[in-house]
Amino acid sequence: MSTSGVPGREDGDVPAGGIRIDWPASDQPAYQGVCPNCGAAGDKPHVLDVAWVAPKLPQGDRKPVYMCPSCTARFYPPLKVPNYHDPDVMDWGWHQFHIQQGAGLVPITAPLGRIDRPGGTRFLEIGCGYGFGLDFAIHALGWEGMGIDPSPMARLGAADLAIEIRDGYFPQADPEARIWDVIAATEVIEHVEQPPALLAALRARLARDGVLLLTTPDGEAIRRETPEAALAQLLAPGIHMVFQTEASLRRLFAAAGFGDVVVGRDGLTLVAYAGAIAGVVTDERADHRARFRNYLAARAAAVPTGSDLGLGFAGRAMFEAVVDLDWAAARTARGLLWPAIRARFGLDLDELREVPADFFGIGLAALKDAMPLNLGMILYAEASRLRAEPVLRPQAGAMFTLAGMAAQALHSALAQATLNDGLAEELVWRGAAEAAIEAARVAAPETLGRVDYLRSLPVGRGELAAATWRVVVELVNQGAIDPAREMVGRYGLLDELDDLPALVRRDAMIVRGQMALAPDGDPAEAMMIAGMMDAGETAADEILLGGFVRLTNGGRYGEAALHIGAVSAAALRREDDVAADARAALAIVIERTADPVAVPGLLRGVALDPARRDQIVLEAFCRLVDAGRHEEAILFVDAENIVSRAVARDDVAGHDARLALALLDLATGDPMDVPARLAGLAIDEARRCELIIGAFSRLVNAARYQDAEAFARAEGIEAMADPATLEGLDAVIGLAILDLVTGDPAMAPRRIAGVGIDEERRRQITLGAFVTLVNRGRYDEAIDLREGAPIEAWARRGDDEDGADASIALVALALVRGDPADVPHLVARLPGLTAVACADARAQAALRLIHLGREDEARPLFGMIDITLLDPASRADLIATEARFAAESGDIEGLVGLLDMLDADAEPARVQALATAGFVTAVARGDFAGAGRLRSRIEKDFVNYAKATTEGLRSAGYALGVLDLQEPAQPHRAEAAFAAVRRGFALELGEGEAAPALFWESLRGEIIALHRTDRAAEATALGRAMLKRYQGAPDDLAAELTGGGHDDGGVAPALARGQRGSCGGHACGGRGARAVAQPASGDRQQAGHRDFARAESGAVFALGSRRAGSRGVVQLYRATGGIGTVGRFRDQCGQDRAQCRGAASDPVRGRAGAAQYRV
Repeated sequence: MSTSGVPGREDGDVPAGGIRIDWPASDQPAYQGVCPNCGAAGDKPHVLDVAWVAPKLPQGDRKPVYMCPSCTARFYPPLKVPNYHDPDVMDWGWHQFHIQQGAGLVPITAPLGRIDRPGGTRFLEIGCGYGFGLDFAIHALGWEGMGIDPSPMARLGAADLAIEIRDGYFPQADPEARIWDVIAATEVIEHVEQPPALLAALRARLARDGVLLLTTPDGEAIRRETPEAALAQLLAPGIHMVFQTEASLRRLFAAAGFGDVVVGRDGLTLVAYAGAIAGVVTDERADHRARFRNYLAARAAAVPTGSDLGLGFAGRAMFEAVVDLDWAAARTARGLLWPAIRARFGLDLDELREVPADFFGIGLAALKDAMPLNLGMILYAEASRLRAEPVLRPQAGAMFTLAGMAAQALHSALAQATLNDGLAEELVWRGAAEAAIEAARVAAPETLGRVDYLRSLPVGRGELAAATWRVVVELVNQGAIDPAREMVGRYGLLDELDDLPALVRRDAMIVRGQMALAPDGDPAEAMMIAGMMDAGETAADEILLGGFVRLTNGGRYGEAALHIGAVSAAALRREDDVAADARAALAIVIERTADPVAVPGLLRGVALDPARRDQIVLEAFCRLVDAGRHEEAILFVDAENIVSRAVARDDVAGHDARLALALLDLATGDPMDVPARLAGLAIDEARRCELIIGAFSRLVNAARYQDAEAFARAEGIEAMADPATLEGLDAVIGLAILDLVTGDPAMAPRRIAGVGIDEERRRQITLGAFVTLVNRGRYDEAIDLREGAPIEAWARRGDDEDGADASIALVALALVRGDPADVPHLVARLPGLTAVACADARAQAALRLIHLGREDEARPLFGMIDITLLDPASRADLIATEARFAAESGDIEGLVGLLDMLDADAEPARVQALATAGFVTAVARGDFAGAGRLRSRIEKDFVNYAKATTEGLRSAGYALGVLDLQEPAQPHRAEAAFAAVRRGFALELGEGEAAPALFWESLRGEIIALHRTDRAAEATALGRAMLKRYQGAPDDLAAELTGGGHDDGGVAPALARGQRGSCGGHACGGRGARAVAQPASGDRQQAGHRDFARAESGAVFALGSRRAGSRGVVQLYRATGGIGTVGRFRDQCGQDRAQCRGAASDPVRGRAGAAQYRV
């Protein structure tokens, strides 16, 4: 990214007289030298590059800027002090510019004004330049001062100002080594090669209670966010060398021995005060501004106005007077300047209509001879003065234009010398802005053209937005609404509101409201704008009330009603025509839109004629009665004294209110009493039928179904139910509702067949009948109704409760009388089902299919069900079923996850049974790694040699023993598992009884495990003891235990061989596991006295993988009773889960009775 110090120039080569700043797109090599500010070694990161050309450097130059991580200062390397004695600067107009405008006397003098020292204070200014600061200290503060500076400007200033400025550098130029009370070094330290040496020298020359004032560009401002022109001026390549930050500056002060330091910021400048002791820095004096302006005026009067110095003092005096609105002082300065400028430059400012074209594009050396270099400042002050005088104000716009153009000529000349002046740059756009504002004040046709020019200038977003909105304000004030609206749209000014200062933003909001109230505007927008302003503000109230009246006049009552409260409050704050119009509009809006109950309260905030107020209140009462809001109407009668108000009026409002009172008396009693009350009234039959049907409808709507049924019989409602009349149609609907609730729901659809009721009401009643039939278990009739009416289509339409209830009933009917495999397709067609209902329906369908033995059809449904939506019981059923599938298929990974899920909902015994089944299956398949995943759930039942007392535990114990004999074998644990099985059987067996096969196979495993632990004798003793105690041992086991085929050693020789290498492979010690896996049977090989050691050459043991006719022991004894019944299907919508929804006697939606149906 590059930025140019010359406005309007694009990135690329450095323009003549310009500066380009290049921010690196990637990391650049660091600087390896020491820091000139703190002396730190090590890498100094690269920050940016500055390229520039200058009058004495036409080929240009380029320097990098680095940052010291140690002290945070930024700097250019290598450092080379420029030749400040160079006299060429005096040839190209720099000194004239500096004297007339460039030297910022406000920032030069303001820091000195904070130092409260008496007259006679010894003051030294280092790098004083022309000497304005020193001159101020001498003439305004009464100090005794001297300056030191090597530049030709200093020599000129010494002569012009008649002050002492020594030519040279500090401290050499002060060989007397005097001690000073105040030393100033403003904008100096950035010019020196060794900042620490300068601070040390300054400290040495400062009195013990003295003050050092130091200003310097803020190094922390060297960042991308800083405006381009300001950054170029701060970097000043070839002149500035080291840029201090607050941190680096404080470090320098501390090293130099300054004990009291205050550092602040003024824009992009650090301002620091330092003393050797505390308390030497004071706040700015209250009279500093007056003292500064007096200094300017006095000096302007003391020097020839036509000189550079005289123009500078008088121009600044006029400008600062205008800033303070001191028009008398401005006129005094003007009286000095106008003749002086005419005499020196031949310019008659009273007759000047434009800045000559040849002033633009020339260098500073030529421009200084053509016009005062501070002409833009002078003309801006003059334009401001003209604007302040009503008679002269028409001339102000042209003068602002001249001011901006004169500033532009100066700005262009400075840019050619690689210079910039903030005031000149600001006057360019401020002159254009004020000229546009003055044009708008008289709605001049050129206003938009002036704004176009203004917005083409390089101006900050906030300043540009404020200036443009000020133009809009002036246009609206002149009634030029269309140009104002065009500006708002053309420049997107609504997007710039947040950038405005508070006062300008307030004015912008006001004119926005005024534009919205104007013809072709939107009064609703005006009211919205009023709501964004401060409540109670006069302008906001006017916009609010005006918008409300216009909305009402336009018939936009609903929009107006939203603002009744705010408008009522605003109208009470005023007593004028605007408020009166608003009150009349309030009455209309309240009358047309407000809820009748709210009307009296709303009217209390409106000052209305009493008769008009009574009319609106009576009409509200009639509306309540007409709407059947009888309870509210009764309260309304008492609260608003309706009887007295109605009797007192002999007009339409009074008559209607009296009739409403009579109807209310009739309607609010018990509907069962209506026939008796009507008996004494002289009314025609049609009216009587209307009231009787009304009473019947009230009973139905109140859910008094038994009373309504009796009423219908007694009063012959069936005969009155003529759908050709509105009242008769109400009767038909009421009777249909009774069919649904207390009668025969199948009758309701037939009753409304062919009757001209709206389609939605027909849908509601028909769906209600269908749901009620399903809830009552009348499935055949529900099926007939489904076939004869578009039940499913109606259920799919909308997301109301009727459709949702019918959807649930359709699913329930499909589960009871249909094919559960079709339920998922039905669910997909019913959008009214909630996610919970969908999940439940799919789950019940899946479980029903399993219940019917159609597992292959059920399994695909499992992946469609979000089990988190199921109730705990259904969720447990579903997960348990999936777990059973996983166990049977050997999917141990899936089984483990499902068991973890079941822990939250299912009974522990059910979970344990599933875990056992999976564990046994895994061992039977030889999946020992999978079995290991389930081990923690199994082995807790076998702690401390617990006895396996159930078939499930015995299967699990045997499998656990087999698992523990696998490599790496754990024979001690295997022994415990096998022993648990054997001991469990022993609890049930009497001595001499035949033990089952699993007993002997567990004994065989226990013996192998004992041999593995070098306990052969114990194994032999145990085996022989069991042979002696129980019958039914397999022949091969009995033979080996009794020592058949061996000498007196019995089983010992075989066991010894088993220790040498048996059980080293798979289950029960590798191939020898066959001896354990095969129960005694006639088709065994003729092993005779096969011993345990010879088992190494047998087949790999895998539970359940035996030869034909021999079923695996674990499969033979696997737990089958612990999983539980899969899929508790409910044969009706209710039972165990209420109904589809709701209580047994209510419709599906579960609300009391049929209160959801209204006539």
